[in-house]
Amino acid sequence: MEQSSNDTINQQERLVNLAWLAGFFEGEGWIGFHTTSNRITPGISLINTDFVLIERVSNILKSLNVGFYIQTRKGGCDENPAHKTAKVIEIAGFKRVRSLLTYLLPFLFGRKQQVASLLLEYVERRLALPSKPKATSHDWEYVHRIRALNKKGIQVSPETIRSTPL
Repeated sequence: MEQSSNDTINQQERLVNLAWLAGFFEGEGWIGFHTTSNRITPGISLINTDFVLIERVSNILKSLNVGFYIQTRKGGCDENPAHKTAKVIEIAGFKRVRSLLTYLLPFLFGRKQQVASLLLEYVERRLALPSKPKATSHDWEYVHRIRALNKKGIQVSPETIRSTPL
């Protein structure tokens, strides 16, 4: 069967949108867990004051059939009245997170790729279980590993230390 030029254009547009979305999440996004004392929920979010960009993210997520919600925050992420109003896009829950990470992973690099891969591994493992058992110590290990990767600032790996000239 021959592929029409519209199919090729749509496929190219989709790839461009996925690459753009991945880059936006790498720069402005967060990938990790929301936790309580006995519950672990995977989540992905981003916050921005440019509502045109938020609208573009929203449209791409809709085209991918990834569920999300948008929250408006006066004073940005820290609710400081001196800061601009921002919008937060939140993707939460096992199936939604799995869906989005499956799309984004081929376009992520660096630390966010490591976090996304680890989170996807966790999500797929939990979704394969026959029921929703309570979080185990193995589950909490994923939380700790991802939180360590998400720490801000320069992180020096053992390879970097070994390769530094004396």
